[in-house]
Amino acid sequence: MSNIYDLKNLFKNQDWFYDVGLDNFSRNIVYVHYMNEHIINYINLHDKNTLIHFAGSIKNYKNNIEIEEKISEDINEWLILDSEIDELRKNCGSNILSDIFYEAHDKENAITNLSSKFPDIRVTINYLYDRYGFDILYEKIG
Repeated sequence: MSNIYDLKNLFKNQDWFYDVGLDNFSRNIVYVHYMNEHIINYINLHDKNTLIHFAGSIKNYKNNIEIEEKISEDINEWLILDSEIDELRKNCGSNILSDIFYEAHDKENAITNLSSKFPDIRVTINYLYDRYGFDILYEKIG
């Protein structure tokens, strides 16, 4: 049985070739853009045990993995944000946190000046505001 690197090097210049990989049972898979009897025989000539799949099947798999990873990262990001806001609430209370949030939003037009009494809270709110924007923080803090 050939390894996937040998197969990739062997087929890389073929117009029908897309990629190689392994299935769940560690069997070689050659992914092709199209196939016919000639291509199947050509692949089998080099490795009879190699599976042949259309390239579309790996694209969907890769996209699903990327989407799952992105969702997982997003969930972690929201959990971190929620934790950070909870910590800020513990340090200054909900009302003061809300006022400092609006001070960060309104900048020099702010009505209150609680940031001077809670500079660390203001620094964190500024960072979160720059990172997440008004809408998300308003939803989480408001």
